[in-house]
Amino acid sequence: MEKTSKLYKIARLHITPFVRGIFGRTIILGKEKIEKGKALIIASNHISMRDPAYIMKLTDRDINFMSKAELFKYKIVAKLLTSLNAFPVDRENPSPATLMHTVRILRKKGALGIFPEGTVNKTLGPIKEGVGAIAEVSKADVAVVVMKQCILHRKVLVQDYFSSKGLKKEEINERIKTGFEEGIKILSKKKNCPQ
Repeated sequence: MEKTSKLYKIARLHITPFVRGIFGRTIILGKEKIEKGKALIIASNHISMRDPAYIMKLTDRDINFMSKAELFKYKIVAKLLTSLNAFPVDRENPSPATLMHTVRILRKKGALGIFPEGTVNKTLGPIKEGVGAIAEVSKADVAVVVMKQCILHRKVLVQDYFSSKGLKKEEINERIKTGFEEGIKILSKKKNCPQ
């Protein structure tokens, strides 16, 4: 495993009080589904730029985040993101080196945070195919996470958890898409998330 940066440790330590103080409390449902000690892909919908902070709350493991390459064009931002375990990916034309980097992380039983929509969407956008390819090659477990912002809190739901072993990338992507759709329906009910 790669060594955790001091900034990542500090961020994880202070993320809960910071997020609660600014954006309200966080309610996490289904966290117990996430198994420990296995290669893990956390595939989440992407409703705001602060989503990685909520993903960090799902597990005490270090999570490596795929981030759009455009965020890395300024040296100071690139250094900050890198120290928070983020690495760049060209969303339209991911390189074989990026795929191999993710597979290396997962083969060391690491955790990878991916937003398969590739960008922030208030409503569910199309799923990019890369997550299925990464899961198929690495045979990692996949946690399908759905987030919804309510009036005074954020709900985070681990909707599905499965092993990608023996599945093709198309099956994996379809299961993630279905998990997103079902999770959004659950969290969109008024009793679950009053608007």
